[in-house]
Amino acid sequence: DRVVLITPRDCIAQDVALVTRQGILRRMHEQRIEIVLHAEPCGVDGLEDGKLEYANIYTGERSVINDVAFFAYATPRAPDIELIEPLRAAGIAVHLVGDCRSPRGVMAATAEGHAAGNAL
Repeated sequence: DRVVLITPRDCIAQDVALVTRQGILRRMHEQRIEIVLHAEPCGVDGLEDGKLEYANIYTGERSVINDVAFFAYATPRAPDIELIEPLRAAGIAVHLVGDCRSPRGVMAATAEGHAAGNAL
């Protein structure tokens, strides 16, 4: 019945091309998805009662979303580098590119991967 997106960022789809961002925002608004910017969930203590508390990242002011039936949380993106040491220990040369180096958009990661491939 209702979808609420909470993000600590100051806008949605900021890391994509302008035309793509406009399409994302248009579809979100057409679907009546509520967007709460500059906020993070405070915890899941009230979820059993269908309540999700969130706070503004600057002021700490808290608000509650009632009647929550489903809650999904995506952690901030971080490089997945757990295979580096086992590969190096096996004598394999490792070259970090794309999201293994730093999470970023598709275009930047693809360009970096292409450059690394050409260098090899």
